[in-house]
Formats: sequence, structure tokens, C-alpha cells
Amino acid sequence: MKYKRELHDTLWLIALQGLNYVMPLLVWPYLMVVLGAEKFGYIGFATAVCQYLMIVVDFGFNFTATKEVALHKNDKEALTKIFWTTLYAKGFLLLICMILLLFLAFCVPAYESYRYVLLIMSGMVIAHAFSFVWLFQGLGKIRLISIVNAGSKLLILPMTFVLVHGPSHFLLAALLLSVVYIIASLLGFLVIIREKYVKSFTKVTLIEVKQMLKNSFPVFLSQASTTVYTMMFVVVLAYFVGASDVGRYTAVEKLIRSVAYLFLVPIVQAFFPRLSYMSITNKSQAYKLIRGLLVLMTVIMLIVGCVFLFGAEYLCLFLGADYKDSENLFQIMSMLPLLMALGGIAGQLGLLALGDDREKRYFRNVYVWAALLALVIMCIAIPLYGVLGTAVAVLIVESFVCLVMMGIYFNR
Repeated sequence: MKYKRELHDTLWLIALQGLNYVMPLLVWPYLMVVLGAEKFGYIGFATAVCQYLMIVVDFGFNFTATKEVALHKNDKEALTKIFWTTLYAKGFLLLICMILLLFLAFCVPAYESYRYVLLIMSGMVIAHAFSFVWLFQGLGKIRLISIVNAGSKLLILPMTFVLVHGPSHFLLAALLLSVVYIIASLLGFLVIIREKYVKSFTKVTLIEVKQMLKNSFPVFLSQASTTVYTMMFVVVLAYFVGASDVGRYTAVEKLIRSVAYLFLVPIVQAFFPRLSYMSITNKSQAYKLIRGLLVLMTVIMLIVGCVFLFGAEYLCLFLGADYKDSENLFQIMSMLPLLMALGGIAGQLGLLALGDDREKRYFRNVYVWAALLALVIMCIAIPLYGVLGTAVAVLIVESFVCLVMMGIYFNR
């Protein structure tokens, strides 16, 4: 059976991502209801900032380093060099991120009320710098790291139901969310030591670190551009509206994106290494595989979108009185899963896994133009229309990315 390993990996990942996403999908609505819109707005804002900084720490390594690991997984000397070079590069980027976070927390008056949540949740950024998904993914051990991540969530997140009971517990909720990332990174590191995937240490030069950063920059730029219309919308929204409105918007967006990622992330993680290899050995077969994945994800995400479109009223009732005005947000953003999936498959698998340096530049440029479009819409929509303007802007930009990414892939 063709792609038997990848299909098994996908099923494994969907099951494990089910744990990874179902648990947060239980915890996040619980926090939305228990903390109320205002205090959940603090959590949503800090999460957006930290996830933005996590993109900086990743710097595209989850694609570029993964591809290097996949190509050199049978050469332990080369693999060890890739590992330590990537780790040093991440450490340098982490230092920059922590300086930026402290600046936001202490030097921007509009964000003063979010200060303590930001500081607590900075642990997410630190832990993410030392996560090793890129290594496990490149080695074809994605099941293992998924088990580690799922186990971390099962170990920590249920404590939220035990310890968090009201709006006054929002700092404790932030701490628990941060600890999940810390435990996952520690467990991943212990697995690497136990299995001896790489040697204990190898000398890395500054030139090698610079080259690693240079090679990953196009992917990083595209991912950083992506965050302009995902996480940065939340950061800008928090500047113009109160925490309650931020809470309503982040609640809806997080639910929709979490469900979409439940299906999209396993597909990308399972097939990216194989498609990277097939880009050298059998490119025509790789194109057929991607077409099949596009059809599959279209069917799945249309179903997901219809659930949000027609079930908006019931979702708002479930979340509680603080979210009674969020029905329009669910309806406006109900097609985000489909747009994210088609753009993600065409871009991440079609252009990055199969593509050359030119196509990586195309991938980057799509998101650069999307970021510019987002900034223009942001400056108009958020001050004038607040939360609804933000939702419409996100839909417009995601549509732009999907259509352009698909156009480039099918006209390559």
C-alpha cells in the first residue's frame, strides 16, 4: 500500500492531536466561562504575544531543520552538527524575544494591565525554544514527540478544572498553560538523551549559526508575516478595545483554529518528510499525492466550517452570557478552516517540501504581501469597527493567502 507509513502516522497523529487539541478544547471553553470575557482577554492577549515570539524562536526551523534532518538522518555526525547549530541559533533568538517581551510589559502603557500575565506566560517562549519537534519530525519519530506532547497536556491541563474556579484565578490559569510547554520540552530532551539520537556535543562556529539563520530566513519571514493577521490582530485589537472584547474575539478564533489544526497539522507533519524526500526521487508521484490531500482536506474542512456556521447560536449559549454577542464572529470566520487547509497544503507541502529556493521565495512573498494587506485593513477596520472589523479582516487576508498560494502551486 502506497504511503502506508505516512497514513499510519497521520492516523496516529490525529489520535494524538485529538488528545493535544481536545484537552485544550475542553480547557479553553472552561476558562472562557469561568474567567469571564475580561480575564480571558488577558490570557488571550498574552497567548497571542507569546505565540508571536515563538514564531521568532522557531525561525522556520520546523521546516528547514526538519528537511536537513530528514536528508541526513543516517549520518550521525552531520545530524549532531545540525542539532547543535539549530539549538545555538534558537538560544540567540530567545534572548531577543525576552527583551521584546519585557519592553511590552514595562514600556507600553496600553499593555500595563497585561504585565503579570505576560511575564508568567513567557515560560511558554523559553520552553518552546528548547522543544525538538523539528528533530523528531525529520527522524520520522513524530509519533513519539506527539505522545510526549499529549502526555504533558494530560498531566497538567486537568489541574485547571481543580484549581481555577473564578476570575481571580486568571494568573494561576496562565501559569498552568505555561507549565505544559515546560514539561513537554523537558520530556522531549530526556527522550533524546535516552535514545542517543545525537552525540552529546559538537563544536559549532558562529559562521555555521549565521548560515542556519540565513537558510531559514525566507520561511521565518513567511511565518512572521502570517502572524500579522493571526496573533498581531489580537495585539492591535487590545490597544483599541477593552479586555472583554479581546476575550470574545480570541475565544472564537481559538476555537475555530484549534479544530482546524486538529486535522491540518497531522497531515503536514506526517507527509512533509516523505514529500521532501520525494522532491528528489519521484516528483510526479508527489504531485499526485498533494492533489489527493487537497481533496481530502476540502471535504473535511467544509464539514467543520458548516458546524461553526450553523451552530454559532448554540456555541454562544454554551460559552455563557459574556459571549452572547459572538454569534456573528463564528459565522464570519466559519470558512477559515477551509482556507487555512488549502493554503497550508499548497504552500507548506507543495512549495516548501517539493520546491526549490525560488519557490521558497514565492512562499515567503505571498505572506509578505498578505502582511501588508493585513496592516492596511487593520488600520481601517479595528479603530472603526472593533471586533467585527477584525473578524472580516482576518477572513479577507486568509482568502488572499489561500487563492494566491493555490495559484502559484498549480501554475508552477
